[in-house]
Amino acid sequence: QASGLTIEERPFTLEEMKHADEAFTTSAGAIILPIIKLDDTLIGTGRPGSVTRAVQKAYYTYIGADIETVVPWVLK
Repeated sequence: QASGLTIEERPFTLEEMKHADEAFTTSAGAIILPIIKLDDTLIGTGRPGSVTRAVQKAYYTYIGADIETVVPWVLK
């Protein structure tokens, strides 16, 4: 909420995902991982999107990481 993002958790179809502007997955190991391709279909532009980068930046800020040193790619 502090980031201004609205979160909606729900089931979706693979077809719906293939037409998404962007997508990411979360897990303990990968933390927040952009999904840029599904089967042979690029998701959005085929690059991590602005929402994915905002979520990554918010997470790393929350845990106190030095973003410019540890994960500078979230600033791009």
